[in-house]
Amino acid sequence: MCYEFKLGYARTNISPEAPVPLSGYGTNATRISERIMDELYASCLAMTDAEGNTALVFSLDLQRPQEEVIAEIRCAVTEATGMAGEKIQVCSTHTHSTPDLYATYDPNVVAYRKLLQERCAEAAVLALADRANATFAIGSQDTQRLNFVKHYKQANGSFVGDNFGNAKASPITDHVSQAYGKIHVIKVTREGRKDLIIGNFRSHPTMTGGGAKKEVSSDFVGPYRDSMERQKNCDFVFFQGACGNINPKSRIAHENITRDYRVYGALLAEATIKILDNSMTPVEAGKLQCRQINYAGKIDHSRDHQLAQAQEVTKYWRESGYDRAGTKALCDKYDFSSVFHAMAVCGKAELGETENVELDVLTIGDAMAFVTAPGELWDSVSMVMEDRSPFPMSMTLGYANGDRKYFPHGVGYTYRSYESDYARLAMGTSDEIIDLWVQTLKEFYKNS
Repeated sequence: MCYEFKLGYARTNISPEAPVPLSGYGTNATRISERIMDELYASCLAMTDAEGNTALVFSLDLQRPQEEVIAEIRCAVTEATGMAGEKIQVCSTHTHSTPDLYATYDPNVVAYRKLLQERCAEAAVLALADRANATFAIGSQDTQRLNFVKHYKQANGSFVGDNFGNAKASPITDHVSQAYGKIHVIKVTREGRKDLIIGNFRSHPTMTGGGAKKEVSSDFVGPYRDSMERQKNCDFVFFQGACGNINPKSRIAHENITRDYRVYGALLAEATIKILDNSMTPVEAGKLQCRQINYAGKIDHSRDHQLAQAQEVTKYWRESGYDRAGTKALCDKYDFSSVFHAMAVCGKAELGETENVELDVLTIGDAMAFVTAPGELWDSVSMVMEDRSPFPMSMTLGYANGDRKYFPHGVGYTYRSYESDYARLAMGTSDEIIDLWVQTLKEFYKNS
């Protein structure tokens, strides 16, 4: 049976119009943008099934929009379109060279957040107007040469969890995860429009960032998009996956592919085109189902007893002008893995017992599913979800609809790593999230 399904697409420019603090890499007090190296965009998909069910899904070239920013965007889009907020999903690509939306002490950031609202509302209006009859094909492929897990095996067989590669003792004797380099691809053929290609991949866009780099950039996402659109004469949308513990492989010197983010983007496009040319399976469109799940995540208060020590470390860090050596000595003295670990202890001590974690599930027919969470999910979270999902293709979209920091998985919570030490939510959270996703996916599959 041919099920009528309409899909529209639009993209607007969300590059900052004035210098702004850049997000990523800890403190950004001195990392103020000096030029735009790559334009930033808001991409919007508007989907409507035969029953009139409609949803909007955004992919923004930003690092980690917090809940207040998501609420601002949804409010602006609702005002412009009449769409209910729970039908509007806002995802980010997680590039570390974009405006720091938390830096509201800077008037340029306040102005930028207003620009973001306006451009997202514009993209939504254009995408809804662009809707046309659509058919779908799906394909996936492992590409493990393109990324790696940010944990390392030592000579004694144990693993370290420092994502900067610094050797640390670890009691863990079993690896958390293998690098998950799978690319998911959806090809949307639209009546009277260019084909739309949707790509989902797991890898930190950190190739253009760093404390001394002051350029605005979409990182490898922009060249990936440009290369796809140039070679396939299509529109292309990228959705970041569960990249919490995954980096571009090119950052390992002895396994170097390239340190050029443009070439890395082109390599991703090459892998995606191989899937498009050789591994796509047509699937029927069908009912569009969407649900927002508000999960009460338990805050990890296990180190509240070290609050005074954590405050001492963070106070020294700021008052010393970010003295790395002295701060490290204090961290070692009090058993913090880094100053950010101490900051996390301070932050969690101020929180209640739980905080809301928005999870969303969106499915198309009985073949395609999207699940979201507001933070950096470890790749194994997605792997387990996909194994348990009844849908042939299930994409995980990270840093969607908010910023609840890091979501380690399994024994990963015991690693002395930036992600596990800075995680706000308690051990077991990721498995509870997977259970909620899968429960909803099975219900939607049954009703598809």
